[in-house]
Amino acid sequence: MPVNLIRTNKALIIRAVLPLLSAIICFDLMSVLVRFLLDRYSAQELSAYRNVLGIISSLALLIYTGELRLKGSVLHIEKWPLAFLRGIAVALA
Repeated sequence: MPVNLIRTNKALIIRAVLPLLSAIICFDLMSVLVRFLLDRYSAQELSAYRNVLGIISSLALLIYTGELRLKGSVLHIEKWPLAFLRGIAVALA
């Protein structure tokens, strides 16, 4: 196997593993923070704050990576019934 291919595979693996590990660490930190704040705030308030911060951070990441285009282009989802049901399930959760 060529050396360049090995380096490319390692780089791809690291590029895939690092976001996964950082997400796991962030979820663990969030659960610890929620346990500390549960004495002061209700579970509903903490859930709302968590969701708002999640949306803000997701939008910031999408804008930073250039995957969010705010130019008024039409979004076409081929499997829109599945996306619609998924959205309802998330809203009800």
